[in-house]
Amino acid sequence: MITIRTVPSSEKDQALSKILALVEAERDRPGYLYLRDPDFYADFFSDRGMITAAWNDGALIGFLLLGFESTTIEFWHEYIDRMGADPDRCCYGRHALIAPGYRGIGIGRQMMIHRSNAARSLGYHLCFATTHPHNVAIERVYKDSGFVRIDRRVVFDRQLLRSLWVCRLTQEPTLANATQIPPSSRSLLTSPDDLTVLNAALAPQMAADPQIMADSDLEDAHQ
Repeated sequence: MITIRTVPSSEKDQALSKILALVEAERDRPGYLYLRDPDFYADFFSDRGMITAAWNDGALIGFLLLGFESTTIEFWHEYIDRMGADPDRCCYGRHALIAPGYRGIGIGRQMMIHRSNAARSLGYHLCFATTHPHNVAIERVYKDSGFVRIDRRVVFDRQLLRSLWVCRLTQEPTLANATQIPPSSRSLLTSPDDLTVLNAALAPQMAADPQIMADSDLEDAHQ
């Protein structure tokens, strides 16, 4: 039986070993190296974050990480300010991973909705996240989970192109309740036609450099 729940800090040792085992199975994928470090997860077992996990009869089959502090994600501050939001009421989807045998059956969407409900119960109003613009599956999951894409731009130290998303948590997460804001002046996307042109322009670059797809921001991976 598959169940989805928030992992309490009291289960840290047991849950962390299973998380690391799931990550280890993806060790050949670039960008996963630091997720193999047990110390990386400390914040998510504290009041600075949260882990939502899916289980099948005690076996961990997927997890989502949510951060409650934005100090290391500077580019979000622009959107928080423009939306007039309280930074202390914003949270940030960080990373996601689902076991290969369980992908594509709706577990990602269910975990995201559970995560949004849990964050709302803690008093958070908005949830932000990024995805890889070519990961069609995860973008569909975000839309189905109440997120709206608000921008597309280059982010992070490695200057990676990402889609930026937000979900309003003050009501049940649905598309009708999602928050939308205009694209920033740095947005690379202003119309559906721009998306077609952008994808066509990126395709040769991605074929020549697979590392483009390998981002340490795994929120856009494997839903």
